Amino acid sequence: MIIFNLDKDYFCKIEKRIERCNPRCECDKIGGKCLKCIGDLWGKHCNNTCPLHCAEPSCGGHNGTCKGCKKGYWGELCNIPCDSVDSCKHVNLNCSQTTGRCQNCINGFWGKFCDKKCPFDCLEASCERWTGACEGCKDGFWGENCTQCSSACTGSMCHKVTGYCNECKEGYWGHNCTSTCGDKCQTCSMNTGKCKTCVDMFWGTECNMNCSKNCITCLNDSHCTSCIDGYYGVNQCNETCPSKCFEGKCTLYGECYLGCNVGYSGKTCDRPCNANCLVVNTTTSCSHDDGTCLHGCNPGFTNEFCSQVRGRC
Repeated sequence: MIIFNLDKDYFCKIEKRIERCNPRCECDKIGGKCLKCIGDLWGKHCNNTCPLHCAEPSCGGHNGTCKGCKKGYWGELCNIPCDSVDSCKHVNLNCSQTTGRCQNCINGFWGKFCDKKCPFDCLEASCERWTGACEGCKDGFWGENCTQCSSACTGSMCHKVTGYCNECKEGYWGHNCTSTCGDKCQTCSMNTGKCKTCVDMFWGTECNMNCSKNCITCLNDSHCTSCIDGYYGVNQCNETCPSKCFEGKCTLYGECYLGCNVGYSGKTCDRPCNANCLVVNTTTSCSHDDGTCLHGCNPGFTNEFCSQVRGRC
């Protein structure tokens, strides 16, 4: 028997003639039967074209079944789009060739067919594929569904897992700041609801005790921390402010914090300005702090207090 060393493009017929293989396939060297189709062809004689959306340039030898699908398609012939009614919606153009089930959802969607939107307040609109639970929440939201924090939380901020407030707004207490402090409490303990500070005019652990008559705020009935206008005194605000304080107002300790009436100086406005200080437009003539003349001196007088006769040493 003669054995020929044939080129791949040729085969040997029974009659011992050498002929060219079908140009669409690699053939059996004895008889010329197609063994493997070339490129995107299929069939016994490789005279059929593979479906358009096969992932590889080849498909099943005798039935045209795709070995894999291009992104966005599924089915034996890869002719069903992944986003069809019975398949995926909102996907990353990726689904199973045999079931059409989405392999990956695009950000913001979840479910078997990626057709459900993640909760609005999920961090970066991202949620778990099969449950829809948020993978993280934006600030001001908590839990798997990113529920909004209590409006009574300071800054609307709470723990991402428990929903407990970090701090409560003034007037509220409790883990979620849903309980209100007592009527006369200004602030209260977040854990117990006990008053920490009282509204004006009240004192005590329950802020149910009245401060002294002229007190605005106090520690007890004999220790004021601020007084109504016109009064001072740590004990009971029972002293009237110095008469020369501007607008009659002074601190808890009797100092004129707005300054003095025209013509007076000093912390308690008890020192008259020098009569030789120049007065301009009826404004005060000397400094509230140290009594120095603000606008200069009347004729014939000099130095910062206008206390020296001009020309004298």
